[in-house]
Amino acid sequence: LESDHLNDDDEEGAHQSQLIVCSYRSNELDRSPELKTCLDTFEAAPSVRITSINLEGIDKSSTNKMISDTLKLPLRLTRSLANAVHTKSSGNPLFAKMFMVLLAEEKKLNYSLEEHRWQWDMDVVRNTTISEGVAVFMMAKLSRLPKVTFEALQVMACFGVKVDEDVLGLLSETEEFAALFTSLERAIQEGIIEKRNGNVLIFAHDTIQQSVYDFLPEDQMAELHFRIGLQLVKGLSTCEHRLS
Repeated sequence: LESDHLNDDDEEGAHQSQLIVCSYRSNELDRSPELKTCLDTFEAAPSVRITSINLEGIDKSSTNKMISDTLKLPLRLTRSLANAVHTKSSGNPLFAKMFMVLLAEEKKLNYSLEEHRWQWDMDVVRNTTISEGVAVFMMAKLSRLPKVTFEALQVMACFGVKVDEDVLGLLSETEEFAALFTSLERAIQEGIIEKRNGNVLIFAHDTIQQSVYDFLPEDQMAELHFRIGLQLVKGLSTCEHRLS
């Protein structure tokens, strides 16, 4: 959208309307001057009406509902656990989910075969430390992955938050990235990436993608981009040769 046309009032455009939906985090304004300039332009245009919706974290009641549904337990039994999780996560849904996974991994949240239900010790839960910030917390989880899985995630992160399996399939046909799909299976099991619409792999959260992408120094990431591009060109050439 060209900002120069925001104030156009010619006959042709006088009766035309557009709906633009923008989604961003408040801390992204400081990191992205282009985004701030774009928003300032919209706000200054008399012909543009802006409605801002601020999304806050989920409340204790919603956290309890989420945990109750997950553990298949009544709300009254999960309320104390939910309150602790909400405090630890500051109402961030992803953070709350990851904290629950951490409790299970560290055997602080266990399924009792005798009681046929999930059990936990509230004192243990309250004393469980959690890193500040989703990115730091996720890096702790990512650091426990096998090296081959983390390297496969770095390849995927080069394409952004999501990538089509066909593209990765093209890469996996090359010798360097032959084990790509196999290596990503563990990340799918851990909930770090998900499969959507049949053939799209997507990071569970863009913060995870950014954490993986930022792990390598800039020069090494540039080299990885180059190697991926080179192998994709080779893969396309092979496909064209087969078709011919």
